[in-house]
Amino acid sequence: MEKVNNVVEIIKSTDTDAIENLIVTRNPHISHGLRLICIEGSGLDDLEKRKLINKNFMRCLIKVKGRLPLALSWLKNHVDADICDCIISDYGFCHTCLQNLKKRFVVTKKRVEIALSKAVDENCGCLMTSWIKVTFTGIMRFLTIALAYLDLSLDSVLLGTIFYFTRDTLDEYEKFSTQIVIILLLSILIPAMITAVTIASQQPLVLIGPDQWINLKKVMD
Repeated sequence: MEKVNNVVEIIKSTDTDAIENLIVTRNPHISHGLRLICIEGSGLDDLEKRKLINKNFMRCLIKVKGRLPLALSWLKNHVDADICDCIISDYGFCHTCLQNLKKRFVVTKKRVEIALSKAVDENCGCLMTSWIKVTFTGIMRFLTIALAYLDLSLDSVLLGTIFYFTRDTLDEYEKFSTQIVIILLLSILIPAMITAVTIASQQPLVLIGPDQWINLKKVMD
């Protein structure tokens, strides 16, 4: 952990030679340091400081690699997707009208989330038992999952209803009701399987943490 903290301090500094040396020597703690910087800089009062740090790191990375495409390729191969997007976004921030509007929206959104989170903690904490903890993040995660699976839930209820009323004739495949059951069942199973394969192949961070994914990529390389 001490080595990671040292890397974080170097990246936060304005010493471009030291930052370039981290990149050239392939310091294994760079990815961890960048993640900590982006997480710590996500607060309302730390955004500008984080942008300056990430801009400076990208300039050093481009200087070492020689070209922007090579620097972006290095970044995507060594840093997990969320942190990579954060660094690229900070590097491309030029205070245009659209970017400033987006920044105000993000800041306002964070303030609303903090206020709602505080309200939930104060008003719901005393209503729940000790083994149930209600938080704003938990509520938002539940709503997101519920909306994502709403269509699946409706199809499942419809399938169950049709299956219940046609259970005596399901072995008669020429019947229209049986064909509807089969089609509806396939419409549920096939998208679910495709989604599972897509997540496993294209978004592995959903299944494993960023540290494990970075280590796995190093082994594969």
